[in-house]
Amino acid sequence: QLLLPRTGVFSRSGAEGQSVEVPAIEPCREVSILSWNVLAPCYVSASPFRYTHVARPSLAWEQRVEGVVAELAEASADVVLLQEVMFTAFDEDLEPRMASLGYSSVMQDQKHRKEGHPTANATFFNAERFELAWEEHRNRVLLVGLRDRLNEGMELCVANAHLEGDPYQPLARVRQAKSALQQASRRGGPFAHALLLGGDFNAPLPSSAVASYLSFGAVIPGVTEFGKEVDMSDNAVNDGGHPYSLQSAYVPDPT
Repeated sequence: QLLLPRTGVFSRSGAEGQSVEVPAIEPCREVSILSWNVLAPCYVSASPFRYTHVARPSLAWEQRVEGVVAELAEASADVVLLQEVMFTAFDEDLEPRMASLGYSSVMQDQKHRKEGHPTANATFFNAERFELAWEEHRNRVLLVGLRDRLNEGMELCVANAHLEGDPYQPLARVRQAKSALQQASRRGGPFAHALLLGGDFNAPLPSSAVASYLSFGAVIPGVTEFGKEVDMSDNAVNDGGHPYSLQSAYVPDPT
């Protein structure tokens, strides 16, 4: 799932109710993105009953990693966003293989390792095209600022998200996305960079609380998620909104 910036006027949510003119971005070379939840092997072994439709040998990470890297090499995307990456898989398998393909990388911070989390998000980018300007590590979201050498150093803020997986926690996904966009705003917001938010949202883009928040800066009344109206008794998630004007990169949105 990807959300990309629009140019033109956006509405800044919040008490001010202001509208701000964003300078249109000049035509530039396109950026290709690939996002993939690679299914951490630790989760396969913990819940084997979920994958009875897959031949056991095909679930082995030693076999899967070869296929994953082959797919990534064939796609040759400028930016690759991976979720459910085990730290050991990053260190031993993905980082060295992707480096050989010309990618630099950022793995979500070491705090996750120290707290016993086996997985995190990993972002890879074409090292010849992009220079890493900054990085921010949020709950469930990894943000990196990339300077595009092919577009006169234009900055691209890339947010790699793996939001809350509990289907009954729609507002938790909103809070995680909100925290990430607030942090991106502190790096200059839409006046400083274009924003790309991708990853595994664990929610449908056509109708969900997090999709509503990203599109409108608020969870609109009556929004449904997985066929059920979202309980907005905690309306604090709508405080402040966000300064970005986002739309889905998928047309039409996936169901």
